[in-house]
Amino acid sequence: MHDLLIKNGVIVDGLGTPRYSGDIAISKGKIIKIATGIKEGRKIINANGKIIAPGFIDIHSHADLAILKGEVLPKIEQGITTEIVGNCGFSAAPIHPGKEKEIKEYLKIILGELPVYSWHSFKEYFTYARRGHLIQNIGSLVGHGNLRIAAMGFEKRKATRQEMAIMKELLKESLKGGGLGLSTGLIYPPGCYATYQELKELCQVAAEFNVPYVTHIRNESSAVVDSVKEAIKLGQETGVAVHISHHKVCGKNNWGESAKTIEIITKARSQGVRISLDQYPYLAGSTMLMALLPHWVAEGGINKVLSRLSDAKTREKIKEDIEQGIPGWDSIAKEAGWENVLISSLPKLKAFEGKTIVELAEELKKEPAELVFDLLLATEAAGTMVIFQQCARDWENIFQDKYCCIGSDGILVGEKPHPRSYGTFPRVLGKMVREQSLIPLEEAIRKMTFLPASLFNLKGIGSLRQNNYADLVIFDEKKIGHPGDYHNPSLKPEGIEFVIIAGEIIVKQGKFSRSSPGRILARNKEEN
Repeated sequence: MHDLLIKNGVIVDGLGTPRYSGDIAISKGKIIKIATGIKEGRKIINANGKIIAPGFIDIHSHADLAILKGEVLPKIEQGITTEIVGNCGFSAAPIHPGKEKEIKEYLKIILGELPVYSWHSFKEYFTYARRGHLIQNIGSLVGHGNLRIAAMGFEKRKATRQEMAIMKELLKESLKGGGLGLSTGLIYPPGCYATYQELKELCQVAAEFNVPYVTHIRNESSAVVDSVKEAIKLGQETGVAVHISHHKVCGKNNWGESAKTIEIITKARSQGVRISLDQYPYLAGSTMLMALLPHWVAEGGINKVLSRLSDAKTREKIKEDIEQGIPGWDSIAKEAGWENVLISSLPKLKAFEGKTIVELAEELKKEPAELVFDLLLATEAAGTMVIFQQCARDWENIFQDKYCCIGSDGILVGEKPHPRSYGTFPRVLGKMVREQSLIPLEEAIRKMTFLPASLFNLKGIGSLRQNNYADLVIFDEKKIGHPGDYHNPSLKPEGIEFVIIAGEIIVKQGKFSRSSPGRILARNKEEN
């Protein structure tokens, strides 16, 4: 007798192959049989012609700490059964002894906070996660920011030979401890201070371990083409597999540049570079409010930021750089415009959330830049924002690339986060597949399941095959979608009927069953 039997479904196996009708038998957390006419099961779900797909893999997640606290319901309700965390240079580990304070301040804006951190190494982080209520599967990249802070804090300069040795050794230790790859956030301090040579030496380590280099590139607006070329060059010179995070083109003056970036990426593939990307299905991005400031303002860490923002003369210099731009720096306000910056979280100033900088500036009778400086001071630089800066043509160009995965880039912080935290995967299947017919459903599911699993060499997930883990989503393709928007982001997705992890039903027709079947997905192995 099988533990669970799903009958009368339409199976989309994650491999991009045509759908077919069938039943799935599950025992001891794994798929035992896929066929028609299976009869025996202790529990039976009648799928009634609904789609049965592999559990979705969020290849670009910032739930590093949320998953430890069990605060991932918005992700689970989308059908996400696996989170790949540690993106954009931010990861929960390693936390170098003696640098705890700097790293915790660095992480809290994007990842949130924990009352107590009980680990330093990757191995200890995974041990801590395993002891808790791990609902989903989790795999983590190694954040470059953590490595650089360990070696040299927030100093804006070239790393010395000794500091490079510290970073490389810590990266090796973290990969041996189970890290799935190296990630960078090259618009954020301290990652933005890294030279090409620093990145190259770290990528050489990643290549030795056969793990990918996952990068938030240096510039996604006026220098997006050159930034993509830098990532490709690292792949060419080190042999590392390259993955470009949330690939996009920002700023109206740069719209259309995706034609160039995709052409460059395609050519690099033809020459042997392993390169992939991910994307979320929205024309607005989201990040920390502090990203509006020039890189030099963050040199030395958060306390230095607050000190500089408290000095009238320095504020004038910051304002000038924001308005005029600095070579090599992506001025979000200059490219997008203050009217396109929406406050998504402001600790202690919740009433301001959901308003644009221009709306708040008019309400408070302040200049936009001065308002931002004051908000950062009031929140100790802990705010986040949504930025409207992309166009549909670029989005579609990138989405249709064969090696483009889907990632939420969701930041689970604040009362009004970007709706991608709640609706990324249903939105793709509802809007981009059903309504716009940009790609077939089978191809969209491949981008959400088998493709990300293969990029990180994750065994036993990402496709519906015998002996794979029974991580599944059952949904109605005629109803799936997300009704949320930027002012009401937290609405539940529609059309998802069941979410199953390792054979346990976690979501049943909208109701959440708090269970802990999640697994640690470590490099080259899977741990229960």
